[in-house]
Amino acid sequence: MNAAFMGLLRKEWLISRLSFMLITLGLLSVWLISLGFTIYHGQPGIGLVVTTMILGGHIFYIAIFLLSGLIMEGKTQLWLHSPQSAYKILLGKIVTGVYMHLASFSIFILATIVLFEAFPTLENFNYLSLFVSGGFGITAIGIELGLYLLFYWAFYHATGTHPVLGKYKALITLSFAFLLHSLLAYLGDTSVVNFISGLWPLPFENIVGLYFEIANGGGTINPDSIPLTIGYLLLYLFRISIWFLISAWLLEKVVEVK
Repeated sequence: MNAAFMGLLRKEWLISRLSFMLITLGLLSVWLISLGFTIYHGQPGIGLVVTTMILGGHIFYIAIFLLSGLIMEGKTQLWLHSPQSAYKILLGKIVTGVYMHLASFSIFILATIVLFEAFPTLENFNYLSLFVSGGFGITAIGIELGLYLLFYWAFYHATGTHPVLGKYKALITLSFAFLLHSLLAYLGDTSVVNFISGLWPLPFENIVGLYFEIANGGGTINPDSIPLTIGYLLLYLFRISIWFLISAWLLEKVVEVK
């Protein structure tokens, strides 16, 4: 990893650290308030619901981080004056978003452990599994959502550079997104894709969501998981690589960020 790319990561951290701290403190405040209500009412389900929502909500963390960074680039025009390629700039934003996401997720895993240890009526579960599998699954979904957003942001601005289509760029982008994802949904359910997704199973589960169960004054967090396979990972890497490469190409070759 060269010094120029490390400089990009440092720049992203410096311009994002305040937002990271404010968001983390805000979520911690919400969690602590829910913990107070939990203790006051003696209902651990209150804290359980809030904790599950915060952990599951991390699916959107990277997408929100990328969107805020892209909006800032559009306003300041720093993008156009950077000596780095769009590929490196975007990769720097993604890497920064991922490690901030993981840092935040880790904090709330610790909060989850505190909640479950403080209230014996909450059923024990595998903390390590939630941290590793949940962190991997939710981070993977978050990266893909962020890249979807990145692609459509680039497509929107690329459409805006056309003298005629630019007048309808919002409508064109929404229509294109609907058609593209309809096609992807169809392709994703074909026998070929299902066959590849099932190739070479691994002894791990991929957590794709979290839900809670409350019963008789107790409760637990349950992961919504699917079997993890090498075929699934290869398809995932192919998808995110395509979104990233096309987005970077649009921004570098076509778009004058406005």
